[in-house]
Amino acid sequence: MFSLLTGKADKLFSVSPGPHLKASHSTKKILWGSFGALAPILIASFIFFGWNALRIFFVATSSAIGFECLFQVVLGRKIQIKNGSTVLFSTLLVFLMPPTIPSWVVVVGSFITVVIGKEIFGGLGQNLFHPTIAGYAALLALFPSEMVSHIPPSSPIFGHLFWTSGSDILGGSSILAIILSGTILIIKKWAPWQSPFLYLVTVLLGSMILGRDLMDGIWSGGVLICAFFFVTDGVTIPITKTGRMIFAVGAGVLTVITYLSTDSYRAMASSILLMNAVTPLIDRLIRPRSRGLR
Repeated sequence: MFSLLTGKADKLFSVSPGPHLKASHSTKKILWGSFGALAPILIASFIFFGWNALRIFFVATSSAIGFECLFQVVLGRKIQIKNGSTVLFSTLLVFLMPPTIPSWVVVVGSFITVVIGKEIFGGLGQNLFHPTIAGYAALLALFPSEMVSHIPPSSPIFGHLFWTSGSDILGGSSILAIILSGTILIIKKWAPWQSPFLYLVTVLLGSMILGRDLMDGIWSGGVLICAFFFVTDGVTIPITKTGRMIFAVGAGVLTVITYLSTDSYRAMASSILLMNAVTPLIDRLIRPRSRGLR
């Protein structure tokens, strides 16, 4: 009997290490899909800020790809540019930049985002801080004057919902575009709806309690971008549902408190960095219990 089954078993069964349950969306698909969801914001930034938006986008993405490839070649790693993370992170960085920013500052931001924010920590999935926020915070500290816009949008013709007159970042040109992109992420289940909801509710309630008007920050786009794209990141936020809710509320509270002494963009960036830093602690405290074991 053993001799009859030995050869057949080798052909019938394929043994591989777990997990054996396959998700419907791969990491590559989620990352490229999330990048595709950003198309409404990119189009809106071009409509309202003109060719500067495309200049910054191409400089940021091309330099980010170049830095990642060079870093991986130098360290003898396999080039993994196809997973889409570098393009996604650099595009998010573009949305936080003013339309008048010099190209060389964009290149510096791409370097910090990709090499320092992601690759030095071990690559995709290993970074403690969100690479885009790390790059953006560094640019705010190193080049404060270059990170301020000096020209108004070029097409203020569609009203307040479509054009945010108070915005001086590329991604804040259209509230509708941000909401549309965020909705795509939620519908495709690439981002949990609870996180942006809790973050925005916390920001609004906290602002009311402290008597601080954060509506300008929301209409400028910085807070909404944070809600849909940074509070929902799959790597730098807690792994459990409860942990993610704690993260969103904590980021909202820190945004409100920090906004008392600075602008909404710096408040958003500092709140995300601080919550990224405590994410390992949240994961340690909020652990799922194994069923059937005492």
